[in-house]
Amino acid sequence: MSNEITPRELADQTLASLEQLADPNSARRFQRFFKPHETVHVYGIKTPKIREVERTLYGKVKKAWSYVEALEFCNLLIAQKFHEGKIVAILLLSRWQESFETSLLNRVEGWLTNGDCSNWAAIDALSLSIVAPLIERFPELVSQICSWASSDNMWKRRVALVSFVSLVRKGECLDVAYQLSEQLFDDREDLIHKATGWLLREAGKTDSNRLERYILKHGSKMPRTALRYAIEKFPKERHQELLMKTR
Repeated sequence: MSNEITPRELADQTLASLEQLADPNSARRFQRFFKPHETVHVYGIKTPKIREVERTLYGKVKKAWSYVEALEFCNLLIAQKFHEGKIVAILLLSRWQESFETSLLNRVEGWLTNGDCSNWAAIDALSLSIVAPLIERFPELVSQICSWASSDNMWKRRVALVSFVSLVRKGECLDVAYQLSEQLFDDREDLIHKATGWLLREAGKTDSNRLERYILKHGSKMPRTALRYAIEKFPKERHQELLMKTR
């Protein structure tokens, strides 16, 4: 471990830096983006500034730390309550994605089970910056992640969907994406409907004909929110036709 700065020391510095940037007015506005059941404590810091804080912190440790220290740092900040601290933790850990180990997925599952990530923004950051790179590095983890789609934990279900968004954009895991989407048609949560539609929309950017066939076959069974998200990028006339044909 680096003798220059420890994960605990950097975690303390992170929270001190974020607290100095706190904006109570922005924090109140930020809350409007979340549903009442989502647990969100915010400083009110905009994303570009959060990323700037993370870049500064990374600059302090990039030559001294390994994946081990980065994971310890992330574990510390994920457990504290402020959203911006969680995002910094996720972003910094993602810098070591080439050193990710399969055991990280169990750590992620622990964070979800413990409620350390319990709003859509933190969940999506975790999915795109941590779980998606894990899938690329270890394709054998796909089945474990897909099993989360059956979980009683809504956030695990959302991770199961969002983790494949960046992959389907590259034409990867398309079969998985379509299977997961169909599996979650009957989900009662709006945040799952939106994630389903988002995943399908991104899959359609790779193969719009396949998405259209899928919509024509399954659209009448899909939540309308998911359907609207999925066909958002279709030409206006075709968009309207698909809405009519799937009523």
